[in-house]
Amino acid sequence: MRMLKRILNHIKIYWMRYICALFILFPFLIGALTACNKFVPWNIAGEPKDWLSFWGSYISGIASFVVIFISIGQHRDLKKLQIDILRKDAVKELLNDIRNVNRVSESNYVLDRVDNTPELLTSSYYVDIMNYIRDEQYWFYTKYFTEINSDNKSEIAQYYYAVESGYTEIFTYLYTLQILHFMNFKDDEEICLVKGKLEEQNLDNNYCYSILLQKIDKLCNNFIFIYWGQIKEKIKLSLRNDFLKSNSEKYRIINEKGILLIDKQKKELNEIFLG
Repeated sequence: MRMLKRILNHIKIYWMRYICALFILFPFLIGALTACNKFVPWNIAGEPKDWLSFWGSYISGIASFVVIFISIGQHRDLKKLQIDILRKDAVKELLNDIRNVNRVSESNYVLDRVDNTPELLTSSYYVDIMNYIRDEQYWFYTKYFTEINSDNKSEIAQYYYAVESGYTEIFTYLYTLQILHFMNFKDDEEICLVKGKLEEQNLDNNYCYSILLQKIDKLCNNFIFIYWGQIKEKIKLSLRNDFLKSNSEKYRIINEKGILLIDKQKKELNEIFLG
């Protein structure tokens, strides 16, 4: 058994050499057999030249069959290669789209825009950040509009709903900071006046205004004679910490939904191309 395996392995490694040797020696063998006119131990019909012509036609037929067989194999390999390329391109495109959405949905992206560009921080700048993030996410929605809306329980729909939920946290944080810039409170302004101005602006019970008022009440601990400059940075830090905590959980869900979506896409493509 071991000897047989060794022989088979040897043939697998050097099969091309044996084929070449066969092609070189085969004409000599045919010539010798034809010359002696004895292929089998009984009498045969025909002259050597007739058998030579037969062997030429016969071998040509076998060669043609071999060429066709090789062509079919090459065509099959080429088709498999094309399918693999299509599958990889489809998955790669979706993966890049998910990466773009995840990039702007992560808290690090938002904080980088807020912390590292103090010279640009204006009320309109916060709006620009929100619009850019929203545009990236909405682009994904428009590109996969049909898939998202055809089945709200599908992986791609669940992923986008997670992105939408995550954007709520981003919007809340940025809009709250925008309010602070828009109100432009002075450092020596008493906190009771700050609260009064916020309450005047909060005519429609906006959630972000309510957050600011709650932060002020918590930090002031009901002390009236406190100035805005004493708690301004503490409020910003508290808003930042709350955003990090809430957005981290939202982003974890977004990332998990994205992984499920990629796995689903791979499975569907395998069923289409390989099923």
